[in-house]
Amino acid sequence: MVSPAFPLPLDRPEPPSSGFNIPLTAGIGVLESLPDRPLTFAEADRLVDGSNQLAPLTILPEAPTDELRPGVYTLQVHDHPEQPSTVYLLGYDPEAEAWVRVHAFDADAWSVEEQDKTIQAWVAEKYPDLDRGEVDVDTGDVEIFD
Repeated sequence: MVSPAFPLPLDRPEPPSSGFNIPLTAGIGVLESLPDRPLTFAEADRLVDGSNQLAPLTILPEAPTDELRPGVYTLQVHDHPEQPSTVYLLGYDPEAEAWVRVHAFDADAWSVEEQDKTIQAWVAEKYPDLDRGEVDVDTGDVEIFD
């Protein structure tokens, strides 16, 4: 499901973590530090905790198919914690079995609407059988798109 950036719920069961560590000061160097699978909720929560450089965007709370598992499938990463010049959208590509750069926005050209359109199109291309929706940050309700 595609949603704006929001804190992850912590009450979900977690598979074992790989214990990786992503240096957020490295900007797009984050891409090379991500595991060769989607992030678990605990991993994403550790990355988001105390960081204003990274936000999860596409979250699967349940495994909708045997090929997918619960976790975080796309991220927004800023290249600088206080004055970003670039906003990167990263996604886990199932064909490449790796995280890839989906898009890069100049900070002045970035908007929530453009980010959502870009992520929704990429998720629809890479995960065509996945129902897409948007989470209301205030209520936690999910609206599924047809």
